This record gives sequence, structure tokens and C-alpha cells, in this order.
Amino acid sequence: MKDSSRKTKILYIITKGSWGGAQRYVYDLTVNLSKERFFPVVACGEGGILAEKLKAAGIRVESIPGLQRNIGIVNELKVLRNLFSLIEKEEPDIVHLNSSKAAALGALAARLLGVRGIIFTAHGFPFREPRPALSRTIIKLVTWLTVVLSTKTVCISKDDYAEAAHWPLADGKISYIPNGIGSEQKLLGRRAARLELAALTGQNLTRKKIIGTIAELTPNKGLVHALQAFTELPYLLAVIGGGEEYSNLKTFINRNNLRQRVFLTGFVDNPGRLLKGFDLFLLPSRKEGLPYVLLEAGRAELPVIATKVGGVADLIDEGKSGLLVPPADPQSIRRAVERYFTDETLRKTCAKGLKKKVKNNFSLQLMLERTSALYDEKY
Repeated sequence: MKDSSRKTKILYIITKGSWGGAQRYVYDLTVNLSKERFFPVVACGEGGILAEKLKAAGIRVESIPGLQRNIGIVNELKVLRNLFSLIEKEEPDIVHLNSSKAAALGALAARLLGVRGIIFTAHGFPFREPRPALSRTIIKLVTWLTVVLSTKTVCISKDDYAEAAHWPLADGKISYIPNGIGSEQKLLGRRAARLELAALTGQNLTRKKIIGTIAELTPNKGLVHALQAFTELPYLLAVIGGGEEYSNLKTFINRNNLRQRVFLTGFVDNPGRLLKGFDLFLLPSRKEGLPYVLLEAGRAELPVIATKVGGVADLIDEGKSGLLVPPADPQSIRRAVERYFTDETLRKTCAKGLKKKVKNNFSLQLMLERTSALYDEKY
């Protein structure tokens, strides 16, 4: 089912069709890569915002029944069979795998079917998440096997690249290509953004300081630690995003009498346009690849506080382009917020430093060029 002999057909496979960093990565590649050279098709296990956005952009989306984050042997065998059928039908030149679950099964299916180009993008290695030791060991072994089965593995952070570059049988297979953003999204000015934030939070923001977080509400985002910090802070916190942790976070807010200071807005379309309405940006994650939201915060010239995990340190130089704190440490978050609000020079220095770094080193164009070069290699 190859669509054109002169185009490289790429089948992108990703577990979830919701909207997060991995989904944005797939969207940015499929929508922005040269349509004269590449023919993209995207397959995901769950419908959602990603599928809607891709279809609106004219990208074909296929469903993979059963592909989900939860693991069960019988279900995985069904998913593997469905992946076999999909790859046989599409006959791609390259299979580009995203997210660990889709990558492990997809790499096996593509290898057995003789696909020459198998690319796995690691959006933060899952064995680095807080887990029991045995679980981390098993996941690391599966990740290594995925790398071995793949032709190339793309690491989006220097930390993950350093981890994988010396693995057995991975010699020459590991590339470092960081995420990048363009300048196409329009940012609201501070006044307009604060008016929208006021509507979302139900608060009059005149003369009030508000810290912002944009994240999918999952345990990996460490949002409970941000909420713990705000039990001792007098400022407002707006958490933009939806996800599985919503109920737990809402319960914490209610039990700790934070309803007038901490707000869960739910999903907001294109939330990055509101960034200039915040006084600070906070990302308290326990695990990251290279977070797009920090790139957007840099473009908006916001001072940032983020945990030192994954590729965050690729962006944040302590005291120069932001403040770094340890993961799962509410007191460090509290101290960093207070440090910013008592030092205007530091706020301005970090905001300008991050904006410059994002502009010079993390552009969408650079990401597209490097990924296109990877697709052009002879497999």
C-alpha cells in the first residue's frame, strides 16, 4: 500500500492519542516535514486530541485496538497481531516508534516483517521513573531490547543519550535530537492573558502573583509536591491540564483548604498562549524527556522553576536561565518561589537567559532538519 515510489512512507506509532510531549512531537513532525519527500501515517491506540488535530491537518490516522499503557499478556499478544496487520497493510519504508509500550511491540513486529528503517524516539526512559527495583530492571531490559531491535534510537535529552550510548549492541545506533519549537503560535499579551486566567480561576488577579503549571495530570508530573509547597506560600497557583490525577489533586486541595489559592483548570486548548499572564512558571516533574512546556515558557520570557530530571538541565543553567530543584521536594520549591519574588534582577536574568537559549538551540527547524537527515540514511 505504498502511496508513491518517490516519497518515503513513514508509519508513526504511539500508544496514547491524548495530548502530551510525545504526541506534540509526532504532530510537529508529520505536519511540518516536507510533503514532497515524506508520506506520513500515524497509528495510535486511543483516539483523542492528537487524532483530531492530525485529521484536521490532513494526516491519515489509523487505530490500533488494545494498545494502551496497562500491561496484560493476552492483550499484548492481540496488540502485536494488530501491529503485524497494520505494518503489512501499510508497507512503510520507515516505522517511527514513540512511547515505550508502542516501541517495544512495534520494533518486534517491524523487525520480524523485515522493515529496514525502525526508529525509536525515547521521550524519557521509563526505567528512570520512581518504581520498585525489580520493575526498573525489567523495564530497562525491555528498553535495551527495543534499542537493539531498532535501527536508530533518538534521545531527546543529553542525559538519556549518555545512558544509552554505551549499551551493548547499541554502538552507532543512538542519536541526540532535542525537541524544538517554532514561533508560529501567537502569545497573548500580559493583560489579555491575565483576563483569561482570571476567568479560568474565578479570581481577580489585580496586584496578585500567580504561578503557572501546564501539564498532563499524571504521577510523573509531581504536581502533589507543588501543592504541598503551596500550603506554605501566599501566592496563587494555576494548574492547566487534565488527566488521571485530577481527583487526587482536587482532594488534596480541599483537605488543605487551598481552594482560594490553587486552581485546577482542566484541559485548555493551546494553553501556551496564556504564559505571559503568569509571574513564574513551575514544572515539578519526577520524570521528563525534554519538556516542550519549558521551551514555550522560555519563548514567553518567563522565569522558570523546574526539577532536575531528564533533559531539564539541558535547558536550565542554575541562576542563569532558571532555578533547579530536586524532585519530590516541596520545601525546595517553596524556597525557589520566594527567592524569585525577593530578587527582581534574578527573575529578569533567568527569563532572558532561557529565551535566548531556546531561540538559539531548540528551534523546530533544527529538529526537522536533523530528523529528516535520519530518515534519509540508507537502511
